[in-house]
Amino acid sequence: MKNQDVKLENQEVDYKPVPLTDQQQKVYDEILSYADVENRFKSPLKLVVLLVTPEMAKKFLKRNRVNRSLSKQNIQKAVLAMKTGEWDENTGDVIKFNINGDLIDGQHRLHAVIELGIAVPMTFMFNCSKDALFKIDTGKKRSISDILSMNNIKYYTEIPAIILFEQVIRFTKGSSKGAQSYRSPDPRLSRSNVHVLEETLKRKEWYYLLMVKGNRYREAMRDCLPKSFLAKFYNIFVQIDKDHADRFFDALCYQKNVYGGHPCLTLRELYIENYKSTFKKLATREKEACMILAWNAFINGEDIWNFDKLNLDKFPTVFGIKNFKRYEGIPESMKEEYNAIKHEMGKKKDRDKKKVA
Repeated sequence: MKNQDVKLENQEVDYKPVPLTDQQQKVYDEILSYADVENRFKSPLKLVVLLVTPEMAKKFLKRNRVNRSLSKQNIQKAVLAMKTGEWDENTGDVIKFNINGDLIDGQHRLHAVIELGIAVPMTFMFNCSKDALFKIDTGKKRSISDILSMNNIKYYTEIPAIILFEQVIRFTKGSSKGAQSYRSPDPRLSRSNVHVLEETLKRKEWYYLLMVKGNRYREAMRDCLPKSFLAKFYNIFVQIDKDHADRFFDALCYQKNVYGGHPCLTLRELYIENYKSTFKKLATREKEACMILAWNAFINGEDIWNFDKLNLDKFPTVFGIKNFKRYEGIPESMKEEYNAIKHEMGKKKDRDKKKVA
């Protein structure tokens, strides 16, 4: 890139690396030993940290001549990260220009700077190969499940779904289009990987209890529903009214105190019949709507004989959602149950160890 087009030298940040500890230096030296040190400095690549203003971002984007189409959602993700303080320029994810001076990676981040109207520190790499555009971003992105798994979180695929579903039901009445995204533009629903990890670590015991209960309910429902589906609804209902939630799931899963037309019995028969059917199955959204309709009828003492007139144009609102009181941990009323489950799981782990031995 020619200096007269964008004067990079005048915009460089006074960047001073933090001194390495002895252990870090040892690791760094070991990494360098893998490379041919003499040839290491022959690369034309140039790396620099810049404080990018909206004016600079506009100039950089003039060189956005060979990039993929813009995604408004990706711009909003970057805007949200910058707004919430989650932005970190030291992740190794750099803005890239090829050897012809074309912007090949980073257009969404630059557009986010313009939208916010503030200066943001970013790391740039110049003089990438001409073919680099076709070789970057081709690997599998690290999902939130990957992040939780790397932090030794059990149920790492199910917990994120429970967290997001709670937000959807609480803030959009379950009907917000496009809400099924951890980085929805709706600030009430936005849950980045960092946020989901923090939430999981903060309420880990609660999510573990939910999944154990969800698994027991799944077994009682003859495996016709995933444990995560049952766990995410128990999570909603119990934080509205524990007594009604327990009685609802006892009726649904164990057929306690049910009768013809009881909403839980009708719902149970629907789910089991759908599971066995070889024809068109209910979509997840339809299953969710039926669960909410059954809960609403149960709370109001009404009967349901079928769900034939299910209309998803207006997704049902969970009755009592205004009374939702979020548990920040295991509530006192459930600690005895949690401790019993924990003890039982500990004994099972000991038995499994003995089998291996």
